Amino acid sequence: MTLIVGIICKDGIVLAADSQTTKGSYEGAAKVVGTEKISVVEFANGSALVAESGAASISGAAIEIFKRKAAKKEIVDDMTVARTAEEAVREIRARIESLYPKNLPLREWQDFFYQPVNNFELMVAFYHNGKPFIYTLEPASCIPVTSPTAYFFTSGIASNLATYVLKEHTQKDMDYEFASVVAIKVVKAAIDNVEGCGEPIKAAVIRKETTPFLLENPLSIIGRLSPPRLPEIRVYPPESIAEISKIVSAVEIHARKTQNKKIQQALRKKTEKVFKDLEKLVKRIKKSNDK
Repeated sequence: MTLIVGIICKDGIVLAADSQTTKGSYEGAAKVVGTEKISVVEFANGSALVAESGAASISGAAIEIFKRKAAKKEIVDDMTVARTAEEAVREIRARIESLYPKNLPLREWQDFFYQPVNNFELMVAFYHNGKPFIYTLEPASCIPVTSPTAYFFTSGIASNLATYVLKEHTQKDMDYEFASVVAIKVVKAAIDNVEGCGEPIKAAVIRKETTPFLLENPLSIIGRLSPPRLPEIRVYPPESIAEISKIVSAVEIHARKTQNKKIQQALRKKTEKVFKDLEKLVKRIKKSNDK
């Protein structure tokens, strides 16, 4: 498991991920870098984004099934996308289970799918009727999970670090452009500090759809409705991500130096009296002992 980050913004949903995944059998598992961990899934009347972490071979197969099923479906409600992803994950799980004895206890299956070489997680992002959704699901339960109150989501081995950084640098109703910068910053922090996360960074955004609004018609006293704009998906090119990552590093180095100097000066000033008082106390104790 590596890292996926999802942020719901006022005008879009941002997904970002590192590019390292697990591939191979339990005995010969290997780390693979450069995996395309964010994909576009096209439905008959709309699109979604899906990011993957964990066992690359299995998650990749699940996404291919997800895409195939989606191409034949229309998004009719806010659960269509999540249910389709669930169907894909359940199909992958069923295929794997068919290779093993049918009488294996449920607990053994759960343990099997929690092993790093068998475990993966999908993060699915989409809009329906102007409302943003992010769901995560994995093969141990196959159930799409979300939080109605959360505006950011994390998945993978670096989730704890990512959650900490996101709490520090995000707030509700961010615009998608700054949220993309923060998401790239979070993934970069994971790559720099967590074993198992690797470059390059991947990022994409699904822009919020617009509802029809009244337009003036110069040829008529009656207005006309503008056509609604479907959610637009933009996968950031590697050059843009690299440039943003470089800027983040430069800003952080400068800010860290400045901030550290301010903190050191403030701490020295605030604690000066404490050490003076301590020195006086030590002298009094020594004087008392000498008597």
